[in-house]
Amino acid sequence: MANVDIQYLYKENNIKSVMINGYLLHSKYNPEKEVLNFLERGIQKDALNIIFGYGLGYSVGALKELQIDKEKILFIDPIEAFSKFNENNFDVIFTTDLKFINECIQKKVSYYSKNINIICAPNYDKIFPQLFKDILKEIKDIQNLNIIYFNTTHKLGTLWQENSLRNMLYIYESNSLNMLRKYYNKPVIVASGGPSLTKQLNLLLEIRESIILVAAGSTVGSLLEANIEPDYIVTIDGSEINFTRHFKDIKLTKASLIFSATSRFNIQKEFKRNKFAFVEPKENNYQKYINNLFNINLPIIQGGGSVANFSLSIARYISSGPIALIGQDLAYTGNKTHADNNKNAQIIDENYLKENDAFEVDGFFGDKVVTDYPFYSMKTSFEQIMLDIEGKDKIFNCTEGGVKIQGMQQLSFNQFIETFVNTKDTIELISLQTKNRDYNKYVNILRNELINYSKIVDQYKIALKALEKNRTKTFFTDATLTKLDNVDKKVEVLKSNVMMDRIIDPITLDIMTKYKATGEETALQKYKRVYQQNVDLYTRLLDATKTTMGYVQDSLEEAKESGGLL
Repeated sequence: MANVDIQYLYKENNIKSVMINGYLLHSKYNPEKEVLNFLERGIQKDALNIIFGYGLGYSVGALKELQIDKEKILFIDPIEAFSKFNENNFDVIFTTDLKFINECIQKKVSYYSKNINIICAPNYDKIFPQLFKDILKEIKDIQNLNIIYFNTTHKLGTLWQENSLRNMLYIYESNSLNMLRKYYNKPVIVASGGPSLTKQLNLLLEIRESIILVAAGSTVGSLLEANIEPDYIVTIDGSEINFTRHFKDIKLTKASLIFSATSRFNIQKEFKRNKFAFVEPKENNYQKYINNLFNINLPIIQGGGSVANFSLSIARYISSGPIALIGQDLAYTGNKTHADNNKNAQIIDENYLKENDAFEVDGFFGDKVVTDYPFYSMKTSFEQIMLDIEGKDKIFNCTEGGVKIQGMQQLSFNQFIETFVNTKDTIELISLQTKNRDYNKYVNILRNELINYSKIVDQYKIALKALEKNRTKTFFTDATLTKLDNVDKKVEVLKSNVMMDRIIDPITLDIMTKYKATGEETALQKYKRVYQQNVDLYTRLLDATKTTMGYVQDSLEEAKESGGLL
């Protein structure tokens, strides 16, 4: 930040106000009253209030008078000299670092809320116009990405739960991706399904036997139509349509499958060639769960909102050689959503762009290209991966179209081939021995799991019965609270032995956001709200546990069939 001219204004030897570059930040006469009136008009008690401008800290007294929860406030001030006026009553950051600002905001936004209220202190937008504009953009990006995550969690929570439990059998039958860790030292091409893939297919075909080819999800369709079979296909999508549209009846002769625990289980069930399993970030509990049950250690692979994000990380995980990304547009290149012969491909028009809130970003060629927030979140994920990935100096975006991915070198696909690919070289893929499978052991493990789930069901029934029998209708009796507390403690212990994270996530999000107090409440109103919140919580948790038991039973029955135990 450029130097600013700070002039303090005194009254009776005390600092009363301050002027920055000729702009007054507080009233010279009654700054306390001024800021109280200002915040009273602008503050939102149910939102995260981001106040751009801390100044001399007069806002603190006003916020206390207005009885605003500390967790609902974040101050951002670019003038570090004002930090001496901070008494640590509220969260305040003195910085111009947008990355740090973004991280601080995300930490303050609870349950992936989009409810953020921005308040600009007097004259701060005039003194720091560009920074204020950049912060507004950061907030908008956070809100849109949170909407995506919130909606995805609600939409797919139960689906993820089903897949993670049904996939236990295929993890047990298959291999951990750990087997491929740095197995290769050869060039890897990661093919994604963007529109620019089509123009790269002829070159790819020419060098096919001299590189390791990783296909990101549905991209396999476009590759097979061009008579190109990948070495590895990565799948993370948990939807049924991912199986029926892209993997059902797929004809392969040598490709292996690399799947996440939440990938649609039918894909792993039908795929008869080699399979390798991994877990996504935030799946630490699942990783421990699988290790405890079957003594199988699955690696956590960094990714994002797209299978292509994971494919890049996997490419680096299995090979220390150079990596090229092709078909990674993340933009509507040529008014298309995907490459030719991708079954998700659409031609788009202005109405489509408007409906999807499309916007422009910097492109591969230094131009402007049109993207949207789902695409943009994938771009952001690539940029995050590039901060931590090994051997980033040998990772290249060779898409020759679409968005510019910050932190990733750009190179034409032809240049990558000339520099890194030896066309006389032939890749020898890993050879695997047949894995012995003890289906009796698997079945017995899952039978024990079902016992644990049954115990959880019993506890939730006890909680609901305790609520139903609460003697008063205006407050919770000590007996009721004790029973609920005992249930929570017992369930906490039981839950450590099962896997219900995914199906519980959307329930938690709902319960914590749906039953917030609105304005002042009487004791009776508060009781009714909290009572209904608890009934809703335990009812939904009970149903979720029963649903989960069904998935475990399905996997158990399939294992009995596979092992000839019926």
